[in-house]
Amino acid sequence: MIGISGIAASGKDLFCRLLLKEIRGHRIALADQLKEEINPYIISKFGIDVLNCSTESKNKVRDLLVFYGSLKRFQTDGQYWTNIAQKKADNCKGTPIVTDIRYDEHKNDEVDWLKGKNKGVLIHIKKYWETEGLFEMNRHYFEPPNEDEQRNDPKLNSKADYHIEWPHIENQTTKEIEETLTPFAKDFAKWYKERN
Repeated sequence: MIGISGIAASGKDLFCRLLLKEIRGHRIALADQLKEEINPYIISKFGIDVLNCSTESKNKVRDLLVFYGSLKRFQTDGQYWTNIAQKKADNCKGTPIVTDIRYDEHKNDEVDWLKGKNKGVLIHIKKYWETEGLFEMNRHYFEPPNEDEQRNDPKLNSKADYHIEWPHIENQTTKEIEETLTPFAKDFAKWYKERN
C-alpha cells in the first residue's frame, strides 16, 4: 500500500494519476466515502455538490467536511474511514494508493493503519513557488489551510518514507503540467520497485 500526504491542494491526486501510469495500482481516497455520506446534507443546505464542484465551491464547505470527518474518527478512535477503505484495499488489483493520509492523532489513525496494519509506505508532498532573490531563487511553501492540517502535516512529514517537493504551476495546459511533474512519479516508482 502507498499513502500520499500533504496539505490541501498540494497535488496528491495529481501525483496518484501520474503514478498509476508507472505502477499497477488502484486509487482509494478516504474522503470519497465522507463526501458521499454528507453530500445530500450539503446540497440541501448550501446547494453545493461536493462530488462534482470546483475547489472554490468546496472551500466554502471545507470546514464542515473536516468537522464531519473528524467526528467520525473521534467516535471510532480514528478507524471509521480506514475501515471502509480497508475493504476496498482488500479487493484491489495491484497496489492500493491512498491519496489522502491526513491524520496522526488517534492510536489507530490513518498513519498507523497505512504503515502498521498494511506495511505501506508514506509519501509527503510539499508544493512551492519561487521568487527571484539577489543571487538565487528563493523557495516559498504553501501553508496549511486549517488547524487540523497545521497540527498533523508536520507529523506526517516526519513519518514519511519518501519526500517530494514540486513546483506550483500556473498558466499551462494539463498536458504541460503532467510533462513537468511526471519525472517525480517516475523517480518514486523506481525507488518503490527497488525497495520491494
